[in-house]
Amino acid sequence: MTGFVSAAVVLACLGALVGIQRRISPAFLLVLTMAPILVGFEVVGARLGSAPHSWAVYATVPAFTCGVLAVGRRGGEAGVVPRSGRAGVRPAGLRGSQQIGLAVSALLVCGLAVTHFSIVGIPVLSENPEMERFNLGASGLFGLPSRGVLFCLPILAMLCGVKYDRLPRWVTGVVWSVFVLSRLALGFKGGLVEVLVVLVTVVLLRGRVRPAAVITGLPLLALALYYGTWIGNQYQTVARSGGASLDYLLDRLTLVAARPAWYSLMLGRTVTQGDPVFGYDLRYFAARYLGLGGGPVFAYDEIVSSYVTGTPLSGGFFLVPVTTGGAAYLINSVGAVLAVVVAGTLGYAWQRCCDRIAASREVLAMLACITFVLAARTFLINGGGVYVVVNYGFALTLLAIPYLVVVTVVRIQEENDARRRGRSPVAGRRLRHAPPRSQDRGRGVSCARLVGTGTPRRSARGPDQRES
Repeated sequence: MTGFVSAAVVLACLGALVGIQRRISPAFLLVLTMAPILVGFEVVGARLGSAPHSWAVYATVPAFTCGVLAVGRRGGEAGVVPRSGRAGVRPAGLRGSQQIGLAVSALLVCGLAVTHFSIVGIPVLSENPEMERFNLGASGLFGLPSRGVLFCLPILAMLCGVKYDRLPRWVTGVVWSVFVLSRLALGFKGGLVEVLVVLVTVVLLRGRVRPAAVITGLPLLALALYYGTWIGNQYQTVARSGGASLDYLLDRLTLVAARPAWYSLMLGRTVTQGDPVFGYDLRYFAARYLGLGGGPVFAYDEIVSSYVTGTPLSGGFFLVPVTTGGAAYLINSVGAVLAVVVAGTLGYAWQRCCDRIAASREVLAMLACITFVLAARTFLINGGGVYVVVNYGFALTLLAIPYLVVVTVVRIQEENDARRRGRSPVAGRRLRHAPPRSQDRGRGVSCARLVGTGTPRRSARGPDQRES
C-alpha cells in the first residue's frame, strides 16, 4: 500500500513523543507537519522510481525524534516541563528596562513592516497576487523591511506570546496585529496557517493543552483554510487547473511538496559540479549580496525548480520557488549518514531551546532560542540551509541591536536601587546571614528544619512515613 511505510514511521514517532513526554509538545507539532511531505515522497518514489538515499529521508524524522527525547523530562526549574507534563510555574518575569527594550525593537520592526507595504503595495489586493507575492525585495533599504516582515515578526510574536503576562499588553497587541495583517497582505496561501502554527507553538510552550483551547482553535483553523482556498483561487495557475479544491489541497500538501526532494536526490551534486550543496549556495549568496568572488548564477533550489517545472534557466524566465526539504538538502551537503546525525542533533538542540524559552528571563537568550526553533522548523520543512542561516541570523541581529542599546542606556529607578543594594557590604552581609524562607508550606517541612535549629513541626503523614 503506497504511503504505508512513511505513515507508520510518522505514527511511531508521534506515539513515542506523546508516550515519553506525556504531553503534546512543539516537536509533536513539527513531526505532524512533516507527515504529509513524507507520505508524498513515498508516493512520488512509487510512481517515478526510487531516488538515491531515500532511506535517509525516512530516517531523518525518527532521528529528530530521538534527539528530542534524548533531552529527557526534567522538572523543578522555572518554566521547564516536569514529569507530570505540566508547566512548572509561570514564565519568568522581565525587568523594566527589558520591557522597554523589547517595546523599542517591536516598534522598529512594525515600522519596517509598514514601510515595506507602503513601497511594494499590498500583494493580496493587486491584479496578479500570484506574482506580486514574490516581489519582496522591491522595498529596498538593504532588505531591512522585507526581512522584518518575513522573519522578525514571527520571532517577536512568539516571544510576546510566551511572555504576554510579563509585557505591557499594548506591545503584544501591536506585534500580533501587525503579524496577522502582514500574513493576510502578503498573499500566500499558507499565510494564516503560519500564524496558527506560531500561536499553537506558544500554547504548547506555556503548558498542557486544554480541551477549551482546542475548541477555540478550530474556528481559527477553519479561517486559515478558507483564506488559503480564497487566495488560491486568485492565482491564474490554480484557476486554470480547476481551482483550490480538496483534491488540490491534498495534492499540494503531499505530492507537490515532496516532488522537489525527489528531483534533488536524483540530481545529486551533478548540477553543482560535485560541490556540496551548502557550499555551493554559500558561494552564490556571497557573490550576490556581498560581491565576493564569481559565484554561481543560480541558487540550488532554482536549478531544482527548472527541472520540476520545466522552466529554462536562461532567457529571463521566472523560476517558481520550490522547497527541497531539509533531508534532501542535508544528504546532498554532508552525505546520507551524516544527514541523519545532523537531524538528531537538531532535535536535541530544538528541545533544549524549547525548555529554555519559558524558563529564561534573559531576553537575548530567549530571542536566540526562538530564532533557532523557527529556523530549524523552516529548514526541516523547506530546506535552503544557507538561506535560513543568513536570513534568520540577520533577523536576530536586527532585533538584538536596538534592544541592547536601550537596556544599556535605560535603567528604571527600581533597578538602580537594586544594583546599589547589591553592591552594599551591609546588604551583602544581611543577605548571607538571613535565614531562607520556607517554600514548602503545606508539605510538612518547617522553617526550623530548613535553618537547622529548633524543633521541627511533625508531618501530617504520620510517624512511620518519610517526609518529602
